[in-house]
Amino acid sequence: MKDLVYAFTLCMATLGPTKTIPVFYLLTRGADWRTVLTLAAKSTLVATAIVLFVALGTTGTLASWQVSIEAVQIAGGIVLALAAVKTLTSPSFADASAGTPPALEPKKSTDWLGKPVLAPLAVPGIVPPVGIMVVLFFAALALGNAELQWNLALLLVAIMAMNFVAMLAARPIMHVVGVPILQVTGWVFSALQAGLGVQAVINALFALNI
Repeated sequence: MKDLVYAFTLCMATLGPTKTIPVFYLLTRGADWRTVLTLAAKSTLVATAIVLFVALGTTGTLASWQVSIEAVQIAGGIVLALAAVKTLTSPSFADASAGTPPALEPKKSTDWLGKPVLAPLAVPGIVPPVGIMVVLFFAALALGNAELQWNLALLLVAIMAMNFVAMLAARPIMHVVGVPILQVTGWVFSALQAGLGVQAVINALFALNI
């Protein structure tokens, strides 16, 4: 957390709008504007609650379990690399959209803890497992430092706000940019993410003098 740019880069790569936009678009492309707004707002609030809970409420458990920062860093690096490999080898958005229903029924699709608010929008659409690992790592670095914890919380809230705006603009973005460009962009970020994951493991091993 001493380098907020590094924290922002990793959090944007794993929690940012690039991966949220296609998921939200495929689920809401036939829905009315009120449903789109409701789903975007509720899924953003749920996702924000999740990341803030991880950032501020779970690091004490790590300390009580005597889990070192290096252990979290290695685990996070492995998850980053595996998630990147999965993205690089997964089917295209175009193929995945073939079975997606053209519309959502507002009465059945806007419950806070139901589908698709909790899943797949909030988790894993906005907050994937790899994003949880990244938040947990930076939260462990900020443990015991109120200023760093506050900065982390603000950073996460800012990224969640970006996701909300991106979801509201998902349709025009997809119409202008298109699925292929977003897919290529996702692959590029995934390749960088794989490198970041490996580097995280290397840094942890150096810190442990291994």
